Amino acid sequence: MAERVRHRYRIAAAGFNIARVSMFEGDFADARQHADLALSLEPEDSMGLMSATLLDSTVGDFAVSKAHIDRQLETINLTRLC
Repeated sequence: MAERVRHRYRIAAAGFNIARVSMFEGDFADARQHADLALSLEPEDSMGLMSATLLDSTVGDFAVSKAHIDRQLETINLTRLC
């Protein structure tokens, strides 16, 4: 349904939610696919970055996980400047 609406945020949110479910089911490849799609649509979304951080930490990719944390901190700092 979200794809029919073509609303980027809703599609990204659906992707992040599917990624979390897939991760908790142990399907890390599917989780990665959906997290990457969602981040491509909403690269600064805090919930998306949190989900991607959790996924990367779970699979042991700590450098990428740290990059997500750094991006989220940068986004927070930019928001404070507004």
